[in-house]
Amino acid sequence: MKKKEEPTPKTYGGLRKYQEELAENALQGKNTIICAVTNAGKTIVAFHIIDEHIKRNPNAKVVFLARTNPLLDQQYKKACDILKRLQRDNDIKKFLVGQESTDESARQQFDNGRLFFMTPQLLMNKMKLEEKFPVPINTFSMLVLDECHHVHGKTPYNDIMATYRKAQNDAQDMKLPQIVGLTASPGTNKAKDETSAKEHLMKVMTNMDVIHLSTVRKHKENLEEYTTEAEQVVLQMKVRKRNPIQDKLESSISYVERQFQLEKVQTFLAVSMQVIHDVKQSLLNIPIQKLEQTYIQWITETRLKVENVLNKDEYVPRLMLTYLRHLEIYAECLEMNSLLDTQAVVDLITSRSSEESIQSQNANTIEERDILKYLEDVCKFMCSLDPEQVECNPDVQEIIHWLQREYEKQGDNSRFFIFVKTRATARALAKRLEHLKNLNCEYFTGSQVGIEDGGLTKHKQLEVLNKFKSGVHKCLVATAVASEGIDIPECNMMIRYRFTANEITSCQMRGRIRTAGGKEVIIGSEKENLRETINVERMVLMKRAVDAVIAMNEHEIREKIDKGKQLLFQSEEVERKKALESSKNKVVEQFKVTCRKCSKDIVKGQNLRILKGSLHVVFDNSIFGRIKREPIKHIVTEDIKLTDKVIGDCGHAWGHLNVYNECELVVMAQKSIKVFNVAKQVSVNVKKWKDVPYKIDTVDDDDILAFKASQLPTAE
Repeated sequence: MKKKEEPTPKTYGGLRKYQEELAENALQGKNTIICAVTNAGKTIVAFHIIDEHIKRNPNAKVVFLARTNPLLDQQYKKACDILKRLQRDNDIKKFLVGQESTDESARQQFDNGRLFFMTPQLLMNKMKLEEKFPVPINTFSMLVLDECHHVHGKTPYNDIMATYRKAQNDAQDMKLPQIVGLTASPGTNKAKDETSAKEHLMKVMTNMDVIHLSTVRKHKENLEEYTTEAEQVVLQMKVRKRNPIQDKLESSISYVERQFQLEKVQTFLAVSMQVIHDVKQSLLNIPIQKLEQTYIQWITETRLKVENVLNKDEYVPRLMLTYLRHLEIYAECLEMNSLLDTQAVVDLITSRSSEESIQSQNANTIEERDILKYLEDVCKFMCSLDPEQVECNPDVQEIIHWLQREYEKQGDNSRFFIFVKTRATARALAKRLEHLKNLNCEYFTGSQVGIEDGGLTKHKQLEVLNKFKSGVHKCLVATAVASEGIDIPECNMMIRYRFTANEITSCQMRGRIRTAGGKEVIIGSEKENLRETINVERMVLMKRAVDAVIAMNEHEIREKIDKGKQLLFQSEEVERKKALESSKNKVVEQFKVTCRKCSKDIVKGQNLRILKGSLHVVFDNSIFGRIKREPIKHIVTEDIKLTDKVIGDCGHAWGHLNVYNECELVVMAQKSIKVFNVAKQVSVNVKKWKDVPYKIDTVDDDDILAFKASQLPTAE
């Protein structure tokens, strides 16, 4: 049915019939999950519920949770536009990750506000008992969880609900907040049948303490008036007839793999020691297909095994790590070549070659210098290729065709999303499309990594989105970070390029298309496109699971949910006790932190400190004489400013320079270091800092002031 053109209602008198139906359970004070298709106006429904809740409860305080800053900022602005009374009374507060705020100012905002917008991780941080002014969960009368299908596993949403469950069990008379979840699809967790899909749905409901699902049952025709299905076009990727870049990269990979057969390496691998045997076995099982994800996984797993033997020989393990880095460079370029044109590969290998030259500046063996020279020669070969003589990537030409075709139809009303798998691809494809001047393409990626790695700052994310909405950019090339909840009313085409999505992500990406007659174009391999068929089947299973749960009587659901909650709470109690015991059992041990790539000493364990519960900082002024700084765009996380990337005197990245209370601190990046037990002469494998089995002292503001004073020059 053709989508009815009508502006989004700005007042609750304008709620549509199906939206009123979606709000019913929550307005009766029940915990509920509001499940409706994208573009049904779930956020409008949530604001109506919030407004009514605050009107009825003089002391009400509501938190609206969204997982990303762009989505949070969007929902906050929409609330300010719609909830005029709260906005006029300055009762709507926003906490963005990246804003500077003290514990006192945060506490003051909680005291003075009625509606708060924040990410789930930020709320979890505020609720921690070690905070100066912890915020207990019963501070709030309602929690609204946007994209609530994430309430499972080890996610901040589920951590919040674990806190809720603990309060529910520890103080049964405590008044806990009402829970309202919003989602277009609760997902199926890879279910193959309706029973499994229903079990997953019941698990999400258990996690959220929800008995009632809110879906459109009575007013389906009204819903259909305002929503539409995009036309889907599925295209199979094409293969170049001539591909000299692929040939060169594959021969380069073979060349590097053969270096593991050098006599020096084989002699080392012959040593009878389990950790060395593990490396040898890994090198005997190199995957054949270099373009498959299994090859990158093999490189990562082999690297971890080699890092465990860095202390067994001065040269060979470092040499093997160099080989693995080069294999990763060629594999990354091979993937880029399959996705884009010659120039993107040239840009990537030039960048990686430059980085490797810096990292290998202290190369002290002929083999290391030779492999670097080989990379430089490959880079020269790539740069010498005439782009006109190399066949263009036919899939990129297909994307350009669709963009130009739809722009001819839509003109300045064009708003296009292209979803890709990696940050590097997003940035490179946006650059490739620069010649489409009318579209002014830009890339949009997450903020979890630095700008040098293809990430965007929180501020830049919001700037790009606003320019997209206003039409400055008419095409965004984005990673999955843009798939959830971003509201672009005019978006009329979404292209999914070589992106394998699950049923939830597929549904969300499709949901970016908001105009009647919109198109969804999927370009993928046969395997990738088959996955989309599976997604459609799982969406059918999800709908059947929802129908099956709604058909159950309330008593039966409540019984199952209560039983599930009790089992979940017991499991979480065991985990909490284990974590407490682990914390208590951390021993005082002589250890040091070394460079992950070359095993160079960075800091003794006795000079390592923990700041703000998670940052591991070096409390030794001599570190400043052993590092180089690479400036990055300043990033502020609450009251800590990240200013520079830290490169050790071995040429490898060690972490970042942060400024806290006007004091410069070197913060170690866990991915860049290894923990080494000095007494036992063994490496300690830890995936996260919290897994380090040794006692590390914490620091407070007074310790920071003292350390800052020690950095000042003394009077003569």
